[in-house]
Amino acid sequence: MTRPFAYAPPDRIVEGPGGVVLEGEEARHLARSLRVRPGETIMVADGTGIVHSVTITEVEGDTVRGTSTARRLFDPPVPEIVLFQSVSRPQRMDIAVARSAESGVCVLVPVTSRRSARMKAGAVAGRAERWRRIALEASKVAQRPLPLVVAEEAGWPLDERSFARCELLLVLWEEERSRCLADALPTAPPASVGFLVGPEGGLEEEEVAELTSLGALAVTLGDLVLRTESAGAHCAMLVRYHYGCLRPAAAFNESGEA
Repeated sequence: MTRPFAYAPPDRIVEGPGGVVLEGEEARHLARSLRVRPGETIMVADGTGIVHSVTITEVEGDTVRGTSTARRLFDPPVPEIVLFQSVSRPQRMDIAVARSAESGVCVLVPVTSRRSARMKAGAVAGRAERWRRIALEASKVAQRPLPLVVAEEAGWPLDERSFARCELLLVLWEEERSRCLADALPTAPPASVGFLVGPEGGLEEEEVAELTSLGALAVTLGDLVLRTESAGAHCAMLVRYHYGCLRPAAAFNESGEA
């Protein structure tokens, strides 16, 4: 049975009885929705890659306390996957964020490309907090040691600074016919792979040309046309499969530090 999973900042997780303190919405979800009780075990991640096995000692109001009985440090994934997601209509964008968290995307960068859904000035920044909440909740469901990070918006045209963290940059484009995703991936995993997904209307040819002039590679995922809200998640899983990242981690050591 999958144990409840929660996030807490490192300063709320200390050694000793009752040293793990969950408050606010996180605690309310555990207490009211999941109905955790003293004596039960949950998993608590601190957002830095450390996951604790925690025995609940107290559930009171908006506070849940517990004791860390074991912990494990998970290494950051290699390659790091960065999704440059063209902004789409609100519901589609919410789905894109959730699916990205569930599929192992490390960082999601909202991009306003030429055919992106039109929003008032500052609207993307205003919705970013909602996307971050969705990312955290979906990361929790996926039980990720490191939650999906939703970065600040990147405006168009993009430049080399936008892709500075990406060793390899791919553009998913339905008009590409000569290079598939597998052709573009090197044998050894790069430190980071970034890929850009266009909006509902797709990327314009001029936009793709601008990106390839910066060193990006246009790739196709085959004959199927994917929705903007699902293309990034599909690509992330394909990249992870290609580099053997879908093997399960070793069992969590309940007797102490792993």
